[in-house]
Amino acid sequence: MKEGRNLSSQPRQPKCGLFAFLKGRKSYAEAKPETVALARELRDQWLSLRKISAELAKLSDTQAVEVTSALQDSEVRVAGLVREVRRVVTRKGQIMAYASLEDLTGTVDIVLFPRIFEQVRLLFEPDKVVVVLGKVDARAGSTRASGASGAPPVDPEMEAEVETASVVAEMAWLWDDPECLPVARRQLVHVRIPNSDSGLAERLEAVLARHPGTDEVVLHVVVGSREVIVNADRYHVLAGPALTAEIDELIGAASTRLETVRPKAQSNGNGRSRR
Repeated sequence: MKEGRNLSSQPRQPKCGLFAFLKGRKSYAEAKPETVALARELRDQWLSLRKISAELAKLSDTQAVEVTSALQDSEVRVAGLVREVRRVVTRKGQIMAYASLEDLTGTVDIVLFPRIFEQVRLLFEPDKVVVVLGKVDARAGSTRASGASGAPPVDPEMEAEVETASVVAEMAWLWDDPECLPVARRQLVHVRIPNSDSGLAERLEAVLARHPGTDEVVLHVVVGSREVIVNADRYHVLAGPALTAEIDELIGAASTRLETVRPKAQSNGNGRSRR
């Protein structure tokens, strides 16, 4: 924002985790005392994040590294440690914010427009662990500026600040908030199989039968230099590590890929929220 004012009272914190911070440093002995203290603080935060990573995995459906333009307009839930919060005053005098959220895979940018930020501002403080529901926006707010889906126009200055592959927040919770319930998304199990083994299909069917569930299977049959995609509608399985490990053991390493089916977001960045 050219005319906006940065309201952050504290210096901006580094948008990096422990490993990025320590990159290039040979040892603690060569670092200044304050550097060592900060590194230890980052280490403790990282370890704390790892301890609750299993719980965060239940509450979210997308990791930071997965937030790319490929998920444009998709509804996602991300969870992690708040690293940076930058408040900005819009031309209309409203306060919005940009935050950085870090999980074990990297950092994702969160956009909090005025209405949602007013409701969740107390959650977005450095070192708090939060869960955010929102929409992936890799187009710098162009749909909101055009008024698509009934959204009000956004100040042009806002758009320039929205970074590629951000999550526009719709709801937010502290990770241990009882109102933040686990999320479950339908998954597609992609299996790449060679056409040269005549008995492989029967053995694969037996593996799939041992993991009944509601997720669908998509077969990628390799025929010479071509790959034929077959939707195996009659197979419904429980997607997860146990199934993928058994299929990979049968066919070969990295023959299975899980795809999370995410709904398209219906809102405009000024939706509901929870404190």
